[in-house]
Amino acid sequence: MISPRLQSTLGCYGIVLPSLALLTLFVYLPVAWAFVGSVYEFEIGSEAQFVGFAHYAEYLWQDPTALPSLLNMLALTLIAVAVRLSFPLIVARLIYALPTERWRYVYRVIFLAPVVVP
Repeated sequence: MISPRLQSTLGCYGIVLPSLALLTLFVYLPVAWAFVGSVYEFEIGSEAQFVGFAHYAEYLWQDPTALPSLLNMLALTLIAVAVRLSFPLIVARLIYALPTERWRYVYRVIFLAPVVVP
């Protein structure tokens, strides 16, 4: 007989396993396959040759647009994170500053309802 704890654990794994299998099949394996393919040099009619990170080094140091592109991406990422974090933090601070718990509750419900209800 299976203990209730083990049965609960197996039930949880049964719920998570199909999603994990699909995620592995459609996300992780293609990413791994692309990375493995990127460290080989392919030519039609000949065998693939391992070149390591030569493609990446060639792109970073030979292409004049690579480093400015990476810096632009870093700047846009930092700006996007700052903008996306500032509004919720400001709203949370304003809700916390409300005088009564009743109004805090009302505004928390107003802001969280769209997250919970699809």
